[in-house]
Amino acid sequence: MPFLKYFFASRDKVQQSDEIVFLIIPHIVRESILTDENTRAIYTGTSQAVQLMRKEPSNVLASDGKTTGEATGTGEGSQPTSAANAASAMIGKMAADARPRAMGPVQVASNGTVSATPVTLSVVPSTANQAVGSTFQVSVVASNAHDLFAVPLQMQFDPRVLSLVNVDSGDLLSRDGQAVALVHRDEGNGAVTVSATRPPGSKGVDGQGTVCTLTFKALAPGDATLALTRIGLKDSQQNSIASVGGQAVVHVK
Repeated sequence: MPFLKYFFASRDKVQQSDEIVFLIIPHIVRESILTDENTRAIYTGTSQAVQLMRKEPSNVLASDGKTTGEATGTGEGSQPTSAANAASAMIGKMAADARPRAMGPVQVASNGTVSATPVTLSVVPSTANQAVGSTFQVSVVASNAHDLFAVPLQMQFDPRVLSLVNVDSGDLLSRDGQAVALVHRDEGNGAVTVSATRPPGSKGVDGQGTVCTLTFKALAPGDATLALTRIGLKDSQQNSIASVGGQAVVHVK
């Protein structure tokens, strides 16, 4: 009896300290679709010879021009469909769906707009060979631009060889006299983020020109690669524009 008293007292304490306030039970509600196709009888057998009963009165053409019985492989004059054949066909279809498709020159933006030629951003140093202690400029040049409104990008360089001094706006986004908002941030470890944007409500620009110019200082001998690692071009409707980024190498001696 003392044990039972202790048991019930402990249980009461647990119930008081841990109570269910409300309980949510999800239910999947699905409409039952009953048709002649999914309710007809089947023959059962071994795993190598499970066959569907042939539907006698059906003469409905399938998508390939054959009757329903012919399309399922159960009509007269055709071999019965087995589980092994069905599994083999399914494996072949899954392999074909998983196979990467070859991409042509056509680029598709995120909004579904097809662009035959993506915008190319090239990294162009003023001089490929630099001396230690010298200061030089590197331009980011856009080609094949159409309605180009904003150019956010990130450039990676070797911080052991080069040091970022400043970033200036180019002539492409401001060629019609509009003021361009240019911001940049040194992310450290040789990464710099740059964003150049035209004024709100203005249209984008077309053609070719310099988006921005970066000034570097050569710190030590070596070959420094300057590569565009992230690009997110936008048009005047804030739709993404397909783009291709480039890179360049500066030799410091």
